[in-house]
Amino acid sequence: MIRFIRIKRTRKYDIPYDIRTTTLTPTQGIQKLINTIDSFHLPKGVTTSFEGPLNAALAQLNRNHDTPACNQLNAFLNQVNAKQTNGQLTSQQAAELTQQATAIQQAIGCSNISGMLGQTSPSLLPLPMP
Repeated sequence: MIRFIRIKRTRKYDIPYDIRTTTLTPTQGIQKLINTIDSFHLPKGVTTSFEGPLNAALAQLNRNHDTPACNQLNAFLNQVNAKQTNGQLTSQQAAELTQQATAIQQAIGCSNISGMLGQTSPSLLPLPMP
């Protein structure tokens, strides 16, 4: 599961915070990632190249096949890197997509996370809320 945390400051220098959390499963996290991609209003071909691996990852997760889902998320991250390199994504868009996908990989327990080979992380992680 992925935990999203939104912190709201009550007054300029107050210490107390209003903390609201929403916990998502990896499949819900992937759907949120697809929604993020859709919100960018990218050209159809770019959107399709991102959503293909994500839909495949969803299908694998629905079959309880975590390793193939992790591989599909890596394919997605490769697409993000390629699209940023060729100018089809801004660095901010790429960072947001990468952060969400990596959080999903960590929640699944992927051992082949880009930049984190051989490491696994807890199933609940913080992600920023808009």
